[in-house]
Amino acid sequence: GTSLLTKPDDDATLMRFYRQVRPWGFWQPIYAKILRDDPTFAKNTQAVRDLGNVAVGIVWQTSLVLVPVFLLVFRWTSMWIALGVAIVTTYMLKRNWYDKLEDA
Repeated sequence: GTSLLTKPDDDATLMRFYRQVRPWGFWQPIYAKILRDDPTFAKNTQAVRDLGNVAVGIVWQTSLVLVPVFLLVFRWTSMWIALGVAIVTTYMLKRNWYDKLEDA
């Protein structure tokens, strides 16, 4: 929609956003402008890891919702399985996402 009907953000805003978020995708023109100012700036090349973390995060969030639901309906085995999944995926996210966060 409406984003196509408004004028684009200025380059300074886009450069500030790109420096902070470092999104992967089609940002080559903005990345080139940043490199002119700071040749040491590195782009984010971890798209596969990030997408894997999204998939693990979906399982993690679902398990966190299911634990109390199963508790309320007295499905003990299902609750313990969901809790186990939550613990395992928490550990996976800590190792593959949280521990690898970089300061902007």
